[in-house]
Amino acid sequence: MPSTRRIATRLLLFVMAAGAATYLLLRVSRGPAPGRGAEAGNRSEAAQNASFVNEKALKAALALEAQRNELDQTAWASELTAQKHEDVFVRLWDQMRAGGDAIEVLKNFEFGVITLGTLGQTETLENDVTTARSGPPTRPLRPADWRQMLTKLQAQGWRIENSEWRHVEFRHASNEAATSVFAVTLHGRNQPQPEQFVARGRFKVTWRQGANAAKEPSHEPVSRTVAFRPLQPSTAESARKQPEGCGPSSFQFMGRGHGFSVMGASQEPGRAALPHSRSSVDAAARQRRPTGDGFMVAPQGLEALEPFPERIEVSELELLRRRGEPGFEWALAREIKPDLNPTFIDPLILYDLNGDGLSEIILACRNQIFWNLGSGRFRAAKLCDGLTNAINTAVLADFTGDAAPDLLAADAEGLLLFAGNSQGKPLERSDAQEPTHSLPGRGDAFRASPGSALPGRGAGVGWFGSGRRIQFTNVPLLNPFVMTAGDIDADGDLDLWLAQYKLPYVAGQMPTPYYDANDGFPSFLLLNDGHGGFVDRTEQAGLAAKRFRRTYSASFVDLDDDADLDLFVVSDFAGVDVYLNDGRGRFTDATRSVIREPQLFGMAHTFGDYDLDGLLDCFAIGMNSFVAQRLAGLKLVPPGFPDPEGMRQKMAYGNRLYFQRARRFEQTPLSDQVAQSGWSWGVTSFDFDNDADPDLYIANGHKSRVSAKDYESQFWRHDIYVASSEHDPARDVYFQSTGSKLYGAGYSYGGYHKNRLFMNRAGQSFVEIGHLMGVAMELDCRNVVSDDLDGDGKMDLLVTTLEEWPQARQSLHLFKNRCPTPGNWIGVRLREGGAGFSHIGTRVTLHTANRRQVRQIVMGDSYRSQHAPTVHFGLGPETSVVGIEVRWGNGKTNWLSKPALNQYHSVPR
Repeated sequence: MPSTRRIATRLLLFVMAAGAATYLLLRVSRGPAPGRGAEAGNRSEAAQNASFVNEKALKAALALEAQRNELDQTAWASELTAQKHEDVFVRLWDQMRAGGDAIEVLKNFEFGVITLGTLGQTETLENDVTTARSGPPTRPLRPADWRQMLTKLQAQGWRIENSEWRHVEFRHASNEAATSVFAVTLHGRNQPQPEQFVARGRFKVTWRQGANAAKEPSHEPVSRTVAFRPLQPSTAESARKQPEGCGPSSFQFMGRGHGFSVMGASQEPGRAALPHSRSSVDAAARQRRPTGDGFMVAPQGLEALEPFPERIEVSELELLRRRGEPGFEWALAREIKPDLNPTFIDPLILYDLNGDGLSEIILACRNQIFWNLGSGRFRAAKLCDGLTNAINTAVLADFTGDAAPDLLAADAEGLLLFAGNSQGKPLERSDAQEPTHSLPGRGDAFRASPGSALPGRGAGVGWFGSGRRIQFTNVPLLNPFVMTAGDIDADGDLDLWLAQYKLPYVAGQMPTPYYDANDGFPSFLLLNDGHGGFVDRTEQAGLAAKRFRRTYSASFVDLDDDADLDLFVVSDFAGVDVYLNDGRGRFTDATRSVIREPQLFGMAHTFGDYDLDGLLDCFAIGMNSFVAQRLAGLKLVPPGFPDPEGMRQKMAYGNRLYFQRARRFEQTPLSDQVAQSGWSWGVTSFDFDNDADPDLYIANGHKSRVSAKDYESQFWRHDIYVASSEHDPARDVYFQSTGSKLYGAGYSYGGYHKNRLFMNRAGQSFVEIGHLMGVAMELDCRNVVSDDLDGDGKMDLLVTTLEEWPQARQSLHLFKNRCPTPGNWIGVRLREGGAGFSHIGTRVTLHTANRRQVRQIVMGDSYRSQHAPTVHFGLGPETSVVGIEVRWGNGKTNWLSKPALNQYHSVPR
């Protein structure tokens, strides 16, 4: 008779094969979606099917899983112990997010003693922000004292709205108690006052084993069988970040652009509808009952010796407070359902199409434009005719040289050019008028329309006519993701850099090496023939060597101030690449000579003079990792995979702020203050308080789900080591199985990160005040742009979200700038001027008696977004301006002498 082990192996193979077959059927039922970033261009569907379900691949996947389990028990044992201790605070965090009184949850948290420091002297910062720091922890509080202190705060009207508990450090020697360090942030407010506060510091925890049995279930699953409510593909994450063909009954997880499909059971008839808030699911999880999405939190057997926080020492505590209403009003929060494209709505583009001085809002992949009528009123209309449901990205600029902006889109077949016209009128536009809609809000400028929603796609023909197909390659574009334009060869027209993003995990491959991957889909340098036709000149321009980066953002920008446009590229699993232009369109890779540490999981970038020295600086954003920091502290690396030159720490550092120094870009201690913002996507530089220095706003958050317990440790322990650049069916099955188990247990990945607003303090320091100013969204955000949407001289914010839980949805959010005491300001509005006079690449310099401010107009910077060609300068207390210099891409300049303050100026050509 067969052995028990052989029977068990066959059962496992059967389970994995059944899951794979289910996944396969779902893929086939939906069919291919060309140009969505999957592998259909490389392999036929039949080949994919055959490789997915063969028994050899399943057996190899089981071997990989066994290897992973062995490594977890040996090389990574200390990290698993760290996670066991971390779970105590993850449960606390989950309870505080449940929608009740978070202070009440803190009161009931069990510990031995907590020691606090005494707050020092209060310092008043800009925008009515105050700060105070605590001394060393010297004041011990027992649980009864702790509860009494919190009860007093409750009586005074204080509430905690959200929090973060990040496990930064863990130590465990055999002869002494284990210790942890948590980076903790609390956001709250006192509504009667009103007043907002942020408290952040380090909690050093000394653990004791076994004194207190846990009363909450473990987050680890006891079974691989998990039911899911189906996610509809029309509102799932864009296929540019998912494997092709994920069917309607599969849950889609996206890691750093990483994809896992989790096979789930169909929704049972009569099952409760999906909850409308995360708190209802959180509460259900703690009560160990099914949630509305079909997921049941199943408790594992509780260990007798669960860690207990015996001593907590709070150090480096900083308390920030601000009285009054937040500086930004959350004036709009509306769901936008994809229309043409079944999965996403961006790019988010701002552009003043009709020349009235106010930017329209364009959602390119939704084929929609919201005409800005002023005073918070917008009218919805179709963007253009002939826009297919397969475009991946788009930009707006004059590619035909007729002084009118054109829409250039990319799909699997190449480019589509939708020509504009110089009269500022729609092509063949119908006479039928669209209805006017106000953006719902609380203030006068954005007048309320209770219950109104942003309208659907407008009827009639679009602003742009039918598109013209431009094919520059015979190879399909598998995921055209980024486009940036500029006149690189000084011939008077706009050329194009088109880059693609290749998903990790798909077909069992991973970027290799994870810190310098050049194994994706090709990028292209396309030269314009002057009439909107493009030819590939990547090789001739010297840009072929790294054209296979997995790129997220790129800009043509004059980095060395020599009057030609260089190329700045930001890529995932690599970082920053800098190419200097010789003025004739030939580029030299200067990355190593101008940037010392370019490594990061690059997502986007922005430019500004952040230290106020009159030179253009660069800010590239990505993800910092507390898990990688914890592993480094434990000195853990997998066998056979040395960490070359400390690349794990370099990649996990986070955002990189580079200051220009003698034509090099260097980091300073100021850079550290903006490095750790979370899982970052979009970014914008803007002077929100008109005090003459550029501030930074960053959109954060990846996949926030049932629990704050995070997948990230799996990524750092195994995923980056187990696969290579090559497609591998066994690893494909392995990744699917791993994702099914962990996400089935409710894990997040990069979850519950807040958006960050870094206030620049005259180039000397940055202070994060997002919550105090009302813009610290905890939703999973993506695109962000800044713009003065109502022309009042104060910069507003537009942000999009992409959530998958508790329901999949995308939304548009507008934050109206209500800062009460802004300084003086001045602005410049640029328009297309025909050949040689595009606003792209134009440098605008403001001169006052005391200093100069510099801006350069680029595209391709913030994640899949395009800012309007408008330059806004905050002046602070300055009462006059000497002049404004505008240097166009063709080298010609305009000088505005002594322009009036607190208004926008047009620039004659």
